[in-house]
Amino acid sequence: MKARSDPRLPQYYGKNKGGGYGGQDMNVSQPSDSISAIKGGGRNVQDFRQPLVTYQENELILAEAYSQTGNDPVALTHLNNARAVAPLPALVAITGPALLDSIMIEKYVALFQNIEVWSDYRRACVPTLTPYLKANPIWRGKIPGRLYYGGTEGNVNSHIPTTSEQLATNGFRNPNDTGDCP
Repeated sequence: MKARSDPRLPQYYGKNKGGGYGGQDMNVSQPSDSISAIKGGGRNVQDFRQPLVTYQENELILAEAYSQTGNDPVALTHLNNARAVAPLPALVAITGPALLDSIMIEKYVALFQNIEVWSDYRRACVPTLTPYLKANPIWRGKIPGRLYYGGTEGNVNSHIPTTSEQLATNGFRNPNDTGDCP
């Protein structure tokens, strides 16, 4: 968000102790005062009304659909409609993979705090994410492909696999998922 001068940055994050914004890379040591926290207030309050369906999401779904069917001019129009809400400047003259990448990045940012971005990531592998390599080795240095079944699922479904079976099956992914993202 910093690299693209995204005006939503202060809505999502608070400034760090250095007066700027900074992310945390769990794989690299860094001073704690360089890391921004999720903003106190705004989206990080108990009564924040998380939007479930938005104009931006609909525009980005249309943009992706048109991009996937080769109609790049219409896809770009829908992408720019979504960007205008932020507000971000319109993109021009991008097509093909670059356009799809821009659409998926915009979905990743616009749908902040929405589980759908994880579904988009698993499907498109955009943006490029680096997994926490020192964490639990069961994820094989990859972003998990699905959530564990919840503990109460067994109350209504006697056929759920054990945790070890879930990990051993298809590399911790659902059978119909695409492969791990690189």
